Amino acid sequence: MADADGCSTNLFVKEQGAVGGLTEADPEQANVGTTCVEGLKERVVLAKDFKNAGNVYYRAGKYRDAAGRYHRALLQLRGLLDSCENEQTAISLSLLGHKTAKPSKKELQAVQSVEIDCYNNLAACMLHMEPVKYERIKEYCIRVLERQPCNGKALYRAGVACFHLDDCYAASTFLSGAQEIQPGDPNIDKYIQMTKAKLGTHLEEEKAMYKAMLG
Repeated sequence: MADADGCSTNLFVKEQGAVGGLTEADPEQANVGTTCVEGLKERVVLAKDFKNAGNVYYRAGKYRDAAGRYHRALLQLRGLLDSCENEQTAISLSLLGHKTAKPSKKELQAVQSVEIDCYNNLAACMLHMEPVKYERIKEYCIRVLERQPCNGKALYRAGVACFHLDDCYAASTFLSGAQEIQPGDPNIDKYIQMTKAKLGTHLEEEKAMYKAMLG
């Protein structure tokens, strides 16, 4: 049954995020700088430029270069929303004579949209990079799903990551969610079948172990 957010995997995603103890994926510290609405707009434009450059590298098969651009896009946005919405920051800026108007809903959505695209694209890049870091891929997908619980690509890639991490129950949950959104997708169907097969193998191994223990 779907929850209030309209996606049956949303509660599961929140639990996965809490258990996983997600850390910032960005490799560098960024100085957010201006916290007014004008600064937000400028940084969103820069982030989009980095994201678009990453897309060019991705289409060319240069996945490490693409990932680097997506990271830089996210660095532009790090802490930006918190700064814009922080009351103490607004008071301090006001005293210094800065504009402190809060960003509009549309502006906040623009930031979130870039974040979703970049985390999703980072997960896609890392599936092509050896050695494949499935734990990091899962983290990126969780970040997307925290913002957009019914994102089919993130659900699928989270399922793939969990499958390779040998967490078949989580994989099954994510992949089932992806299948609801993208029915008939051959890649999703393939991983669902692979997950069922692996679960069956695990169950047989457990039965054999308990049988041996009981003599």
